[in-house]
Amino acid sequence: MQETPIDAMRKREELKRTRNRLFKRFRKHPMDTYLALIIKTIDDQVAECSEQMRQENKQRDTTLVP
Repeated sequence: MQETPIDAMRKREELKRTRNRLFKRFRKHPMDTYLALIIKTIDDQVAECSEQMRQENKQRDTTLVP
C-alpha cells in the first residue's frame, strides 16, 4: 500500500519529535557517538519524507494545470 501525503506528514512529524527528544539527551552527553548515529539516521529519514512530499506535491500540481 502506498503512503498518502497525510501519512508521510505524520511520519515526518513523529520522526522529528523523536529526533528532538534524542538531541536533548545528546546535548547532555555529546560524546555519545551511538546517539549521534541514531540522530543522523533519523535526519536522513526526515529528509526522505520531505523529498517524497515535495515530489508528490509537484506531481499533483502538474496534473492540476490544464
